[in-house]
Parts: sequence; C-alpha cells; structure tokens
Amino acid sequence: MATISASTLCIAPLDSVWATLTDLSRYPDWNTVHISFPKGAPAALEPSSTFTQKISNMGTSAEVRWTIMTVEPPRLLEFKGLGPMNTSVQTSYEVETVEGGTRVTVTNEFTGTMVRIGGRRLTTSAQTALETSLAKFKDIVEY
Repeated sequence: MATISASTLCIAPLDSVWATLTDLSRYPDWNTVHISFPKGAPAALEPSSTFTQKISNMGTSAEVRWTIMTVEPPRLLEFKGLGPMNTSVQTSYEVETVEGGTRVTVTNEFTGTMVRIGGRRLTTSAQTALETSLAKFKDIVEY
C-alpha cells in the first residue's frame, strides 16, 4: 500500500471551500490528474453514487471507477475507486476551519498491482500532482 497526503490553508470561508471542492464540474480548473468524466459527473454527491473518471499520471491515462463512500458537508468527502490492473484507490477530502482560514487535507491510499509495479516513482509523481492540485485549488477559492 502507498499513501500520499497534502494540506493547504485557504484564506476563504469553509462553505466556499466546500462548495468548490464538491463541484466536480470545477475539477478541470484545479485537479491536475483529471482529464474527464467519460460518462458524466454524478448529479449529486451521495453515498453509493458511482462515476468514472479518466485521469493521467506519469504520462499515462487510465479510468477509475469511483463509488462515493462518505459525504458529511461541509467537512468530509470520501471516494473509493478501482483502476487498471485491479488497483484500488481511496481518496478523502477533509475540510476544517482553523485560525486564519480553512484547511483542506487530501489523502490518497493506493493498493494493488500498479503500486507494486510503479513503486516509488508512482508515489512521487502522485504526491507532486496532489501538491500542485492543492496550490491551484487554493488560488481558485481565494480569488
């Protein structure tokens, strides 16, 4: 298993941060691994809803079939996904009010064949993409 995580402090109210984070139509604006939702994004983020996302990492594109596991507005959103070669991904977005603004923490856990094959290279690339994505997210919600 590989785990990556990153946080950012947004100088913006919690509700604004949550609204942007949960608006999947905004993913192209900040999520650097996101390519598209081939079958469309879910109309609402509700537990057990499913959707497919096309992503790119290390120059390779793949589809991940996601199931929304937890939605606790405006604090927690969790997805569980299955990608190529039975690679499992679990993503959590945690949002909290802190002194000076709102902290967003994203954690991704990967298990399966792709993790064993890609190893450190995959983890490093995913960590960089996550940090870049959060920097873009911060820019969006602060302006």
